[in-house]
Amino acid sequence: MLPQVVVLIAGGAFIGPLVTRVGLDKAAWLSAGAVVCGLAVYGLLGRFGYVWVALALVLVVAGMRVAGGSGSRAGARGVPSPRCTLYGRPRVHPVVPGPGPGTKTLPKPFDD
Repeated sequence: MLPQVVVLIAGGAFIGPLVTRVGLDKAAWLSAGAVVCGLAVYGLLGRFGYVWVALALVLVVAGMRVAGGSGSRAGARGVPSPRCTLYGRPRVHPVVPGPGPGTKTLPKPFDD
């Protein structure tokens, strides 16, 4: 567990510059490769000592940390901004039929 905790805490210093340097899509591919390599190291060399298990944990956790950040960013980027509260309150003003001809707009629920 210690290698995972160290990588999660210290990884923040490296992940931001990595994503800035290579871009979001390439960082996601690199993180997926790190996870696969970590699982391969664990599967092939894990029985030969704790060093290999620790290396596998470091690779998997580093890959998952980058994948989590890039995945949440890509998910937020895919939602239209008027429907997403991540970028502020939605600006939807309902229109209801009024008593006379035409329609009447309800008062705005938010202070603009």
